[in-house]
Amino acid sequence: SALFLALVGLAVAEATQVVGVLLVFTLLVGPAAAAQRLTTTMRSGVALSVAAAVFWFAPHVPPEPRMPLSVFGPLLFITGWLSWKYWQPAEKRSLRMAVSIYIFASAVMICMSVAQYFMPDPLATADAAEAGKPAATAPAAAPATAVVTTAAAAAITAPATAAAALPASAAKAVEKPKKTVAEKRAEREKRLLEQAEKKAEEIKMFTTGSYWQTVDWRARRFLEKAAGDAGFAVALVGMFLMGMWFVRSGVMEDTAKHLPFFHKLALYGLPVGIGLGVLSGFIAVSHTPGDRYDGWGIARGLVMLGNLPACLGYVGLVVTLLHSPGAFSRIRVLAPLGRMALTNYLLQSVVCAVFFYGFGLGHWGMGRAQQVVFVAVVYTAQIAFSHWWLARFRYGPMEWLWRGFTYRQVPPLRIANAPAAAPAQVA
Repeated sequence: SALFLALVGLAVAEATQVVGVLLVFTLLVGPAAAAQRLTTTMRSGVALSVAAAVFWFAPHVPPEPRMPLSVFGPLLFITGWLSWKYWQPAEKRSLRMAVSIYIFASAVMICMSVAQYFMPDPLATADAAEAGKPAATAPAAAPATAVVTTAAAAAITAPATAAAALPASAAKAVEKPKKTVAEKRAEREKRLLEQAEKKAEEIKMFTTGSYWQTVDWRARRFLEKAAGDAGFAVALVGMFLMGMWFVRSGVMEDTAKHLPFFHKLALYGLPVGIGLGVLSGFIAVSHTPGDRYDGWGIARGLVMLGNLPACLGYVGLVVTLLHSPGAFSRIRVLAPLGRMALTNYLLQSVVCAVFFYGFGLGHWGMGRAQQVVFVAVVYTAQIAFSHWWLARFRYGPMEWLWRGFTYRQVPPLRIANAPAAAPAQVA
């Protein structure tokens, strides 16, 4: 049933998160001597680079592995060398590992897209190769006596030859014939048609489908979606490590003491992050399925790479404004929203599901400009709701439940003699 599939998908997602946390924990608590093992990464990078050279220059080898090997080989070597060189000091290990993981994932996307952009289309190359072949000519007719002699010799030697060559002929019979260029092109067009049909089915489901139909549709495609998000999951591990460093290092505990650090984050992070985003917009803003040369992959990679400095820059800007005198300090009005982050996050999911999906108000496919207005309205309403709630209660509703689950006791929720407005304090 759809409910069973939804529960299975949730269980798999939670198991994946647990495995990821255990992996990160293992990386962080490992002894410093484990840095020597990073040389294995460098050796792997060298091996992949050598394999890439073999696939590029050796004759009669398939061309498909060339691009992945050429990208992953040098990147693995560089990552291993940097990790070995900057393994110490231990207190900065998680931060450096986080930056390395995130940049590695972004670099792979950019390099693969650049290589695809500048390399010729394999089908176009095959078409050109077939066009350059000379036309096949029929062999000249042999004399009748030669035909008879050849036929007789073949009849005499056929049984012995067939007996000796039986295993080889059987192996050849199992081998699949190589696909022609026309067959490969037909397969590509078929995949593009299937993608277009899936997209149309998705739009129809989300605009007109019921709640259970939508859940069933997503559950049946969970594994496919999870496999497609594997690269993004790597970047999330990097972000997790970075957030952990911000907390464990004490930077977020005493922001006033570390104001110069946050000034630098805002000064350098915002221009770099926003600049990469603007650059990606000049390259491509949309993707045409099947078009290798629209630059969409490069643009996505640049956006992903710029998200990290932009995120850190916004953090630095907010902290700087919180500690600034005058009107800029009024940004603290957002503090209650942050104190109820989990509640507001889940509330946004509920509001958006009701507003956009077909089982609700059915606004799926709304234009970008209208989406900006929708976001502003919802965000403003959540700020007001957070102020109202925290003026009467100590925690947000989901934060209260999570705190009780964590400490195995029911924490007090209501504030005695609640003030008229929620206090906005800077952590």
